[in-house]
Amino acid sequence: MTPYATTLDLAAYLFVEESELSTDSERLLQRASELVSSLVKSNYDSTVTAHVEAAKQATCAQVEYWRSVGEDAAFSRNVQSETHSKVSTTYFAGGQRELAPRAYRFLLDAGLLYAGV
Repeated sequence: MTPYATTLDLAAYLFVEESELSTDSERLLQRASELVSSLVKSNYDSTVTAHVEAAKQATCAQVEYWRSVGEDAAFSRNVQSETHSKVSTTYFAGGQRELAPRAYRFLLDAGLLYAGV
């Protein structure tokens, strides 16, 4: 799959120069895009500007989160979930989320986490 965000997008999101990004930024963007894609499923429409922007921002927010807590930390803990209405949130032991809080908000605000009735 094509990532929802580029290294140029990530640099703009982080307010840094593209040359200041880590060498694994493209890989992280790819992984973050895979996570976002698995959450938005069929709600994402690439012809809807708000969806494209939300997916891009969520992808960048996820990479920012992994840079902060460590990518391995997000995958090495036991999963715990909670559901409110039709929206599920997945956490890891110690209250750490798989999806970054900012990424979650971008997707939720764009209606991309809506599960339908």
